[in-house]
Amino acid sequence: IAKQEIIEKIRHFGVTFLGATMSPMNAWLAIRGLRTLPVRIKSLDASIRQVICFLQSDYRIEKIYHPLCGDETQKELANKYLSGMGSLFSFVLKDANPEIIQKFVDALQHFTLAYSWGGFESLVLPAFKGNNVQELKQRHLSIGHIRMYVGLEEPELLIQDISNALDQAYQ
Repeated sequence: IAKQEIIEKIRHFGVTFLGATMSPMNAWLAIRGLRTLPVRIKSLDASIRQVICFLQSDYRIEKIYHPLCGDETQKELANKYLSGMGSLFSFVLKDANPEIIQKFVDALQHFTLAYSWGGFESLVLPAFKGNNVQELKQRHLSIGHIRMYVGLEEPELLIQDISNALDQAYQ
């Protein structure tokens, strides 16, 4: 719901810069992806639950940011409004420093450095980039803040990968 003036601006911009319709190839790709979406979402929901359960039990994880990990009020809201859990989450490595972060990310074998969220592969993206400590402080983020997306790989494989990476990072 918006003012007609805003709707017209958006419509004009979209037609002018994006075209009035999508190409046949893009339409086919969208339909193809939508046909398998329910199956993929169920798989992602089951996988994220297992990965979160593992991370909650690891002493090297300071905090996890995901609806499954909130306080009781947040969990109630998630259960009330969400029919499944998304597999994008973040966590904070305990006592992290640049070396630990580097070792952790480099040791991951089944997580690719994130470039586009929401595909089928598992992804990782550390908040710390080596030169952005001030920005992280402004955003109230620890340098140990890591963002991950659990993809369609077997959850046991991903859990083992994360466990091995944590072991290497904290040697």
